[in-house]
Parts: sequence; structure tokens; C-alpha cells
Amino acid sequence: MAATRAFAPAQLTYWSNNVQGLNSPEKRAHLHRRLWSAKASVVFLQETHLKGGDAPKLENRRFPLGFYANHPDTKKAGVAILFAHSVPFQTTQALADPNGRYLFLRGTIADHEYTFACLYGPNRKQHTFIRQALAKLEKFRGGLLIVAGDLNMP
Repeated sequence: MAATRAFAPAQLTYWSNNVQGLNSPEKRAHLHRRLWSAKASVVFLQETHLKGGDAPKLENRRFPLGFYANHPDTKKAGVAILFAHSVPFQTTQALADPNGRYLFLRGTIADHEYTFACLYGPNRKQHTFIRQALAKLEKFRGGLLIVAGDLNMP
């Protein structure tokens, strides 16, 4: 009988990118090739430009678990967090911005509690957005906090 290898949280590798839209199958395939070659285990994507409920999903056999925050009516903004097949993430709570500007996930990986946050700031009034998003994140968070994103500011 083969022994199962336990997952160690130190094995997590994070990858964050502003993808500038993922509506074409070619861009999604290129993204997955880049993620695989980077050996990413947790992926934070900003500016996905996927629209509400009819958006294509980004999960595949290498990244079977994905969470999304998309604008409901237009192909603008949008964030996503993907988990590689090797990451045993169990979600306990999620908070998604209805306009696709942030996504917060809380859950466990190998009995360790994590909060993952993906932010995509607007082009104007970035400080207001950051203040409001971080206030919500402070109330939401639990365990180790991992924040990634594009704040659209230097």
C-alpha cells in the first residue's frame, strides 16, 4: 500500500497577475500554461473582465478549485482566486464584491486557517477603495492573511 504524503503549508507558492481580460479561449489556455510552468499553488487574478453568471470558468484539471467576483452586467473589473489540485483548501466563508473589485476567502489547508484576499483597485479614488476594502477584510479575516492584487497606484 502506498503511503499518502501530507501537505505542508510551507509548500504554498503564490502567483498574482493583472490578466487584462480572459474572455478568449487562447488567453485562458496561455494563462494555464504559465501557471503550470510557474508551479503556482494559489493564484490571484485581477481584471479578468468576466461577466456575471455566464462567464467562462477558469478551472481545469491542474486548478480544479476557483472562486470569482465579477461585475454582474458588464465585462469590467473582476478578480479570481484559483487553487492547484495539490492544495487541499476547504472553504469556510467567502465574501465577493458585487462589482468585482475584491474577493475574500477564509478556510483551512491541512488544519491551518488562512484568509486569502484578492484586490483590484479602481483607476480613481484608490485610497477610498483601499480604506473600505481593508475595513471589510479586517472584520472578515481569520488565521494567516495573504493579500495580493493590483491597487492601480504606485
